[in-house]
Amino acid sequence: MRPGRLVFLSDYFGAGGAATGGAGIASLNSFEILADMGAKVQLVSGYFTPDDVAGRPDVTLMGGEDLRSGVKGAGLKAIYNPASRRALAPMLTGLDPADTVIVLHQWTRWLSPSVIALLSPFKLLIYMHDYFWFCPNGAYYNFRTQQPCDLKPMGVGCIACACDRSGYAQKLGRVARQALKTLVMGGTSSQRAFLHISELSRKMTSDLLPGESHRLVHNPLPNALLSGPVQNTGAPAYDVGYFGRLEPEKGVIDLCEAVERSGRRAVFVGSGSLAAALVARLGPSAVIDWAGHADALALMQRCRVVALPSRWPETWGLVVAEAMAQGRPVLVSSRAGASELVERFGAGAVFDPGQPGALDTALENLLRTSAAPLQTGPAAAHAVRRFLDPGLHGRRILDTVAELWSLDAGPRAVRPRPVRRSSLHTMAANRLS
Repeated sequence: MRPGRLVFLSDYFGAGGAATGGAGIASLNSFEILADMGAKVQLVSGYFTPDDVAGRPDVTLMGGEDLRSGVKGAGLKAIYNPASRRALAPMLTGLDPADTVIVLHQWTRWLSPSVIALLSPFKLLIYMHDYFWFCPNGAYYNFRTQQPCDLKPMGVGCIACACDRSGYAQKLGRVARQALKTLVMGGTSSQRAFLHISELSRKMTSDLLPGESHRLVHNPLPNALLSGPVQNTGAPAYDVGYFGRLEPEKGVIDLCEAVERSGRRAVFVGSGSLAAALVARLGPSAVIDWAGHADALALMQRCRVVALPSRWPETWGLVVAEAMAQGRPVLVSSRAGASELVERFGAGAVFDPGQPGALDTALENLLRTSAAPLQTGPAAAHAVRRFLDPGLHGRRILDTVAELWSLDAGPRAVRPRPVRRSSLHTMAANRLS
């Protein structure tokens, strides 16, 4: 077993809002878990990392920007961004491909295929927070018909299909990005592996990417949820709580309509294109703009049930794990990867979003018998905490690296001491070492 190192690379880490919540939180948690274990790991972030992390010596910021925020020339930069290549290239110089594993998280918002070519010499773990590696729109979902996709990715039917939420011109741009990514991606299947955060994601992706290595590595729970007993706040303020993006593919309107028919009180925490429609239908008190991860966790405690009604084949659904870890019963779409937590531990219900009336029935049954899930909530909460334990997650990453490439990126004797933020710009200009 040779000594090795891990380099986490992503457009962003941490939660900058509801739109970056799940993947950003999970990827930052993963890095911090490995760092706390003493593993040899470094983080390189394109355009966002929380202030309390950005000043560390094992964190480097590339100084980029989110291409989805109106950046000039964003369409072309999403296909190939010269700035991200120029920023990353010197950081990789001097790293030995024989002992370096790049853990790639998000790459479509600033990094682009321009950095994919730079990764070819290295061993690569591709974290599947979504489906962008093989699907142009990233969701393997037709936003026009509002149905899961069954087309061959990048086949003739796929390219001709106007499935993107922003129209066909956007789809063609993403097809171009996908084609360029495939063109510049070097290496062989033995140099890379795909990390999946649910059984659903692993099965779907392994069928579409045969001949590749696929591993299951569940997202860990945030440390904030692991200390102390499961809370019980008494009488809840809301019957149903939803937390995340307020968009059609998340099943938000389906849940809204079910709440209207039932006469229950709901709260929708997040932001997105449906915020105004929800306010118009349920009133201003039913919608709370995303104010931070800690506030969202606190609001979950005020809900009898936390719902994830996704229409698209969501790879996971961190909100489900977070709610269960706090003793809250959950209502989860069978299309979401996190539904496996309910099937494994109980304390909730799973419904088929393609079955008319299934959401209404499951919601009413769960609320009518909510005393039972709430009584078993603490047991399920502790089971979920053990199942998604940070230490177990870190060990799975290290074991995967050892199994695939006989590299030991495990604990070092001494962890680097924090440095002042004033040295951040100097660090960003230096090579990784």
